Parts: sequence; C-alpha cells; structure tokens
Amino acid sequence: MPFTKLQSSTNAMQNLQRIQKQPEVVQEVKTVSSKRSVSHIKAMTLPQMHNMQNTLKKLPEKSKIEQLASIEAAPEEKLVKQLITQYEKQNPNPEGFTILKFDQPQVCSVVQNPDITSPKSMEHIDLENVVAPTEKETQFLNSLPRRPPKTVIPVQQNRNSIPIQVKQILSPSSMTGFKFQSEAAQKQSQRKLKIRPSEMELEPQSKRLLSDFDDIRMKNTMHQLTHNIITLDVRRLQTALFVSQINANIGDSHKQQVGADLSSAWPHYLWLSLWGIILGAGITLLIVFSLMKSVLNGLSVLFYIFISLEYTLMFAALKTGQYGTKVETGVDDTAKVKVGKVCIVIPVGWGIKGLTESQKDNKRKGKIDVLTNTLDAANLVFEATDIFVFHNSSEQELPDQVMMQCCANRSIYVPICIGSKSVSAYYGGMLGQYLGYEYVIVMDDDTRLPLGLTKILNGRLECDAYCMAIAASSNENPDQISQSAQILIGLQDIEYKLSDLNKLTQYNFTNTSSVLAPHGAINMWKTSILTDIMQEHNCIFHGEDYQMGLIMRNRHPKARLGIMSNIIVNTVAPSTLHDLYMQRYTSWDLAAQQFLWGGFCASQRSAHYMQVLFCLPCSVDNILIRVSTLEDLWTVLQDYLRVILFAYHIIMSIVYGYVNIGVLVMYLVVIASQWVIAFGLEYVKFSNRPDLQVNKNIKLKTVILFPIYRFCFSFVRVAALLRFFFKFESVKRNAQPIRQMNLPQPKELHFAFPGINNSQAKDQSVDLNLITEIVQTTLNAQKTQTRVKIGDLSSVMKQKTQAERSDRSRLSLQQVSVDQCIHDSMNTVKQMIRERSDVNKERSDHK
Repeated sequence: MPFTKLQSSTNAMQNLQRIQKQPEVVQEVKTVSSKRSVSHIKAMTLPQMHNMQNTLKKLPEKSKIEQLASIEAAPEEKLVKQLITQYEKQNPNPEGFTILKFDQPQVCSVVQNPDITSPKSMEHIDLENVVAPTEKETQFLNSLPRRPPKTVIPVQQNRNSIPIQVKQILSPSSMTGFKFQSEAAQKQSQRKLKIRPSEMELEPQSKRLLSDFDDIRMKNTMHQLTHNIITLDVRRLQTALFVSQINANIGDSHKQQVGADLSSAWPHYLWLSLWGIILGAGITLLIVFSLMKSVLNGLSVLFYIFISLEYTLMFAALKTGQYGTKVETGVDDTAKVKVGKVCIVIPVGWGIKGLTESQKDNKRKGKIDVLTNTLDAANLVFEATDIFVFHNSSEQELPDQVMMQCCANRSIYVPICIGSKSVSAYYGGMLGQYLGYEYVIVMDDDTRLPLGLTKILNGRLECDAYCMAIAASSNENPDQISQSAQILIGLQDIEYKLSDLNKLTQYNFTNTSSVLAPHGAINMWKTSILTDIMQEHNCIFHGEDYQMGLIMRNRHPKARLGIMSNIIVNTVAPSTLHDLYMQRYTSWDLAAQQFLWGGFCASQRSAHYMQVLFCLPCSVDNILIRVSTLEDLWTVLQDYLRVILFAYHIIMSIVYGYVNIGVLVMYLVVIASQWVIAFGLEYVKFSNRPDLQVNKNIKLKTVILFPIYRFCFSFVRVAALLRFFFKFESVKRNAQPIRQMNLPQPKELHFAFPGINNSQAKDQSVDLNLITEIVQTTLNAQKTQTRVKIGDLSSVMKQKTQAERSDRSRLSLQQVSVDQCIHDSMNTVKQMIRERSDVNKERSDHK
C-alpha cells in the first residue's frame, strides 16, 4: 500500500511549531460496549484487551462502576481478563527479549536480562540523547504517513500456549508491562541475532554442533555477530544454521544419485558382449587372411610414432615452463591471510566402507594424524575462522565426535550427510559466498600449505581461479621412513613437476590463455565461479579436477585459470607400492578411461576428451590445450595395444628369432628420453632451486629408476582398463549434474550471512541524526512538494530535547548493554513512525 499524502499544504516544520504552541486537548473517552460475542473476544489481540482495560480506568468513577457492573453481568466478557492472565502465566519473559514499561509518557525504562553484556566502551556514547520522544514530538511523528500495519505470531514457548496474534500498533498506554516485538524490532532482531537457538529451527544433528553452548555463551556469540566480530563461536553458529536445512532435507534419493547406478548394468554388459563378438570376428578374419602379422607390425610403428608426440611435449614443457621466484619467508613472519578474503574448504571422508573393525580403527587413526598435520600447517597461514572441514558421509552418523575433537580450535567442523567430495565443494563454495569470501580454496585433507602463501593471497589476485604447484611428500619425517619409500615418493615428485611445467606452458602460451585443469590436491576459485561450476559437476570422484576446469572453459570462456608457481604445496604421496598401485588402479588411471568413453553405453556426459577436442571454442588460446588433450587421448589408446604388442614382440623374438629393429630402436629412444628428462629436470633446470629438487641423498637413484618406474606402472593402466569395463560399479555411469539432483538449499538468513546482501546498510547507534534520517526517508516517499530541511529539524528537536531534559527521568540501565539500549530505543521510534495506521482524521478536518 503506498504512502498517503498529508492533507495540509504547510510543510512539516510549520506543523511541528504549531503543535508546540497548541494546548494539549484531553480527548473524550469512549465507553466500551459490554455486549460482545465470545468469538469476538477470542479474536481480540492482546493489545486490544489492554486498551479495553485502560479505557475502563479512564472513565469517571460513577461511569466506571456502571461499566464494570455491566461487564460482570456478561459472562463472556470475563474471557478478557482470563485470557490475559493465562497467557502471561504460560509465557514468562523469554531470554534475550526486552520488556518496555511506559510508566510515564516521556519515560522509557528498559529492563533486560543482565547477562547480556557489551564489549564496547561507554566513553563515546552520549546517554543524554538516548531518550524516548516527548508527547508533542510523538504527535508530530504520528502526523507523518505510515505503512499499513503487519501482524506477526510470536514463537510459542510450549504446546499449551495460547496462539494470540499480536498486532504491532502499540500506544504507550497499552504497553505497560507488555512483552512485544514490533515489525521494526523483528527485522532488527533478526539482523542483531536477538533469537534463541530454539527459534533458529536447527535440526538435531546441527544442534549437536552447539552442544557446548550455554545461555551466556550463546548470548555473547549473538552479540559478536551483531557487531561483525568474527570468532570461532560465530563461525560455528553460522555453519550450524547453514547445514541445518541441508541435512534435515537430505534423503536416500539424494545419496543414491551420487553412487553407482546399477539399474543400467545389464545394457552395459550386453553392449560389451556385442563389442566382444565384433572384435573376435575381426581377429578371426585377420588370422584367416594371414594379415595379423602385418597389422601388428604396423600398429607397433604407429604406437611409437605417437609416443614421440608425448615426449616432444615433455621436452617443450621442460624448456618453456618456468617456475616463479620463490617467496622468501622469515622465522618471525607470523602474518596471516586477511580474515574474510579467502577461506579453505577441506572435504574429508573416512573411506572405511567394506573394511573390518580393526581396519576401520587404523584407517581413522591414520586419517586423524594426516588431518591434524594439515590443519596445523593451515593455521600458520589462515585464521581458524577461515578454515572449514566438510566431513561428508552417507553412512556414518554425523557429527562425528572424533572428527569434531580434531577440528576443535583449529577449524570449523561442517557435517554434510552425502558422501561426495564434489557435493562438499559445492556447498563449500556456497558457504563461502554466504559469508562474503572473495575466493575459496578447495584442498585435500593430506595437503600442507606453505608459509609463503600468505604474501601471495594478501596481494593482488588477477585471475578468476588458480591452481598451485605441488610436490610429493610424506606425512612422516623423512628421517623416519625407509630409503625405498623416499625413492618411491621422489619418482612421483618428478611426475608432479612435469605436470606443473605442462600447466605453466599452457598458462604462458598467450597473454590470455588459461590452464585447462588444476591439480586435484588444491585449487582456488572465486566463490561465484565455484558455485556455478559445481552446479554442472556430475559428482564423479575420479578426475573431478579435470571436469571442473573443463566446465569453467565452457561456461566462462573469458575467465582465466592461472597457476601459482612461486610457492610449492606439499601433498602426501603413497610411500608403498601397494598404496601407489591402489591409487592408480582405482582412481587416476580409471579416470583416464572414463574421460575417453564416458559412462560407455550408459552416458557420454563424462567423455571429457571429446568435449575438449570438439566442443571448446576455436581460438588461439585453446590450440595448445587441444594438442595436450590429443596426447592424453593417444596415451589412453595405448592401453589397448600395450599388452598385445609387448607379448607379440616377445614371442617373435624368443620363439621365432625375429627381431624388429625399428621397434627396438624406438623403444630404446623412449627409455633414453625418460632418462634425459629426469636428469635435465633435477640437475639442470632445478640446479638453482634446491626446494624443487628431490632429496639429494636419493636423487641419482631416483633419476636412474624413473624410466623403469614409468614402464612398470604403464601396465597398471591396463588393469584399470579392465576394471572400467568389467566392474560396472567402479565408476558412476549415469552421470547427471548437481543442478538436476534437487539437493536441499540452506536458509538465506540475512542476519547471519553477510554475503547474501553485501549492500545491506550497517546498523547505527540511535541518535538525533538517525531519527532525522528516518524522517527524511519517510518524507521523500510522499512524492509531494512538502519537504523538511533536515538541519532545521535537527536543531529544533535538539533544542527541545535540551529544554525538557531536566524534567525527564533518566533511562535506567540495570547491567544492560549500552548498544542494546540504543537498539531498543531505535525500535520504539521506528514503531511510532511506521505503525500508526492513519493520519488523525479529526486533526486533518480541523486543518
């Protein structure tokens, strides 16, 4: 409903001066009808009941006796007093609410829970100005146009409470001892967190996140959130509110969508059998027509020709890829990343499905040890309030006390009842956006941040996303692990460095070129981009980093994915052959097969290699990306020929004594190329960067064993190929993006999440300047020629306040927060401005 116009043609200043000169007129008191139905009385609001009682008190003694006698004669009228008494007994003063007692028209005394305290000093607060408006000022405010009143239903304290709607049109005479929350106070209390935990509607799991919060701690936390003070308790409260709505609405259907879709298993195996029949028929024809030998020799030559492309790109990256200058950090450098700029999201899962009890205990202990080291390293770079551990699980009961204890005072524990790293990254980006962060770092729980990252993140960040150079390391002290474990970690470290050089070459290809995909161990995104990217993610764990980069290239072609190479992030690498085999067999090499075939017959949405080759925009920036993807594609195709060609040449050389000289030479060239690359990397390119080199005690052995290591683990790719085709549930076949999964969304609570509305005005202390600002806003909305000069209005009101200050009673503060008193006084003023229903008709007619 729009604002109504003032009936008078004079401006508001003249109106105020005329009101000051007018004598106070005692209005006639209207009698109250004694005959009203029971339903009418029950429909009355509590303020109306108080108004009726106060009206009776104003009657002359004789009329009052007659009126009371008339009411006593009507039994239904007794419900007024009965309902008020019953309501006040069942609804005592709730914690944190204010009781406003208007004993006199000019005096506002505030009685509040003494536990609420304010950390702010009182030296800059002018208590002389913290007074309620006088009666004539109130008349002036009442003459202003107002919005139509709204009604709210207060939260019931118990199931037996009487549901009484409290209208928010309250006069001083009707508020004696009455507990209320006006519309302005309700909006302010939501932003000021004058809310009890029971009113936040936390589901049981989220309530356990705040199990150690007593009343005093909760009130202090609310006060800190009120004043934008970021502490661990504030972050815990915000995350509890964030995940409450999510976990309460997660069902089995959501959990099934991130798992294997076994419903399409039979067509998968049917298609596989048909392809087997076709392949068998082709081999039979080659044998019948004696073409098998020629075909295998031709494939051998083609095999090594395409391998030359792979090593050509390696040499190019070795030459052109350049790490940035190392960031120097001192021992006394204790600066951390600016609070509120970048946050860390660490998805964590136990990974104990299918294990025995003893194996589960060992797995948990190892996971806690690794996560502890990760958080300790992160606390040297980030404040604990900016680190969020997303514990995701579809089977275990959350929150987990062991994980919560590990995160205590180090980070913020966030339980998500869906066992998916991608879902955790999706909600992590959303939480970062809600809390107002600019960037979000998504990193594994076995990644340790370097100290030099602080200077980079506190500086200027130009790209929309970043990947970071990584290095293989151990969770234990290098002196405590065996030399064979150190060599195995060193071999993986060389692979990581070659991958970094490839990404550096992609980034520096042109001035606007971008890295195709970040490392899965750690990557950083703008919060808005991360949320948008994860909406298109299909929650496939294998190669989720590659998919994130591809989605960014498709949805944000102008965005740039950079790389931070002047710092090295250590990530824990497998230290045993068994762990390394399982990593490649069940994850890395399995993802390569899915990038080629997608879900095979179930879905082609995850065939990322084809999307890069044929779906990316045709631009100069994407040329090198396509060439690198073509090399990756051929590496996957090699897996289908690797065992066949190797067995063929072994049999031909041993059984028949036939040696293919051309193939032998190409094989020796490949071995020599790998030695040259490893040697040039460790002894030439990194000669001036000891921080990039493998441990000098094992460096030579690592370089010598590198070609052998690569050859042996190339056959692990073949095992992963067989796993992909013959174990249907090994990957998620029927992939669909998160936006189609209908995942529950968190509450958009503006009072708790500043990032939802960054333009929201900050709360100010109540003083005359703020009152005049409210008046100015009201007058501007009239769209008339009537205007008030704010400076004149302020001076008049201030002079009037000083003249009457000696006759007023001071605002009594009984161990009450000064800021809270100012807040409640502001609510009173706003209430009088907004919630008076109509302009006084009698005054308008008189004018």
